[in-house]
Amino acid sequence: LSVTAFAAPRWDNIDDCNVALLFSGSTAKCNVIITGKSGTSMMRVTVYLQKVNANGGHTNVETWYEEVKGEKFRLNESVTGCASGEYRLYVNAMVYNSTGGSEGISEETFATC
Repeated sequence: LSVTAFAAPRWDNIDDCNVALLFSGSTAKCNVIITGKSGTSMMRVTVYLQKVNANGGHTNVETWYEEVKGEKFRLNESVTGCASGEYRLYVNAMVYNSTGGSEGISEETFATC
């Protein structure tokens, strides 16, 4: 018995979403790139750097919001003075195509300071 599987596209309006969080000492380096498919007209993107609490919740350390016209969003920010512990970089975005359709995405990554 042979089975062939084809991966379904992950998103309708988005080609790729890369989220990276790295620490250098107490400085968090936050990098996000979202690439829309051809015809993407706009993106509304909110990025949160959050400290993970002992109870599993999250406390906002920094928030960035941007409306981007076109097919690419880039964030490259550093936050200094982070206390030791685990952090989450969380991205919430709404991506709009030229025909008025929209798609929401959420991505996250974790790193320890």
